[in-house]
Amino acid sequence: MNLLFRTLIPALFLFSVSCAKEDKSSPEAKAFFQEAHARVVWLQDRGDNRDVFADGNDLVLMGWDSRKGTRELIQESQAYAKPLITPDGKTVIYTLRNENTTYALDWKKGKSRKLTHGWAVDTWQDPKNGKIWVILGRHPTPRKVFSEIARVSLDRKPKEETLIQNLTFLQDGVQMTYDGSRVTGLFPWPKSGMVDLESGSFTQYGKGCWASLAPGDRDIMWTFDGPHRNLIMDDVRSGREWMVSLAEAPNLGGTELYHPRWSHHPHFIAVTGPYKHKAGTNNIRGGGADVEVLLGRFSTDLEQVDAWYQLTDNDRADFYPDLWVEGGEDAEVNVKQASGPAVQPEQSEVATLKVRLVEQTALPTSIDPPYTRALIENHYEVLAPAEFAEKEILILRWGFLPEDQPKPVARKLGETYELKVLPWKQGKILEGERVVSDVEAFTLPRFVELETVELVK
Repeated sequence: MNLLFRTLIPALFLFSVSCAKEDKSSPEAKAFFQEAHARVVWLQDRGDNRDVFADGNDLVLMGWDSRKGTRELIQESQAYAKPLITPDGKTVIYTLRNENTTYALDWKKGKSRKLTHGWAVDTWQDPKNGKIWVILGRHPTPRKVFSEIARVSLDRKPKEETLIQNLTFLQDGVQMTYDGSRVTGLFPWPKSGMVDLESGSFTQYGKGCWASLAPGDRDIMWTFDGPHRNLIMDDVRSGREWMVSLAEAPNLGGTELYHPRWSHHPHFIAVTGPYKHKAGTNNIRGGGADVEVLLGRFSTDLEQVDAWYQLTDNDRADFYPDLWVEGGEDAEVNVKQASGPAVQPEQSEVATLKVRLVEQTALPTSIDPPYTRALIENHYEVLAPAEFAEKEILILRWGFLPEDQPKPVARKLGETYELKVLPWKQGKILEGERVVSDVEAFTLPRFVELETVELVK
């Protein structure tokens, strides 16, 4: 496939490149990374293209270098867990699940060495002395829930330390803060926040999946929301929260993304998608050969994704990317400061709207565990009041609830309804809930029915 460059919408650019025939001096890659050197590691599914959670043995460890292109880092298909790149970009860290063992692979030499037992969940560089450590999760259950965090140095004579025990956390989202005193993660899902490694205290900042932490001395983290299309950002120091949409990712349509992770540079992220093949009520579980590695570049204030680069374009599913970009330690980030306390739903201005149902999502008949309920997303035309700013909107409401709660009732296309709604961003209590959506107008402003919010207060 030939190199392809195309423009999406004003102020947003998409760079798309064939994984198999990457030009070593790609001008699109140079433009996206702003001339910086970059590397990516990920897992490629050589089986049925549905091993989204890395449960099987048909995974190949892949690597891409902006100066040298793509290659198989290890040719043999194995039972890998999430791979990582160290903060200096020189070493790939990978775990073999069937061995419960973590290895280090030299990027240039291609040689691996055994580190220790446990699953690699993060890499961290001590700002005091520059020493690089691999952060480990230990004592995994079959559902990949861990109870201990440890670390091992990358020295030739590795040093090991247990950091904290008796936790309940997932592999995805564990990242060490700049000073090494806390870790982000899901403790457990869907509670997203930080744990103090000395006291063991947990501070929750959101609900959802795939927590991630900005590199450097910043204390800014995100939580991936229920629709799998938005990042809920939290500035831990100022208390400010905002949402960053990923809806303009390449070829996304109204589908979903997964595996989001902040790179070692605060301006860049990696994610996979689109997930188009529904398995039950969840697009993620369906995987698919069209799942690619997508890279995004934030604005310097972290308010939006300014540009996208599609790294892979092949007939195999690509999962669990980790991105390294040089110069992250000197990158400028200018986040807005909090202007006051967060607005709670009960303080928000509720709008009473007369709307006509244009598109709707079918009510789910079941929901994939561990979820017990799900929201559905519908598309409405706003008929009144005339002064309402939006003419077409998405409104979310409950589509599936446990048996002991009122059963949601289907609505009719073309019918008119009077609904009390508030902006989705004010419905923080719902941000980690599963969202099922079949609508095509997925970029419209999102609202939620007030009755839906009140049901979970």
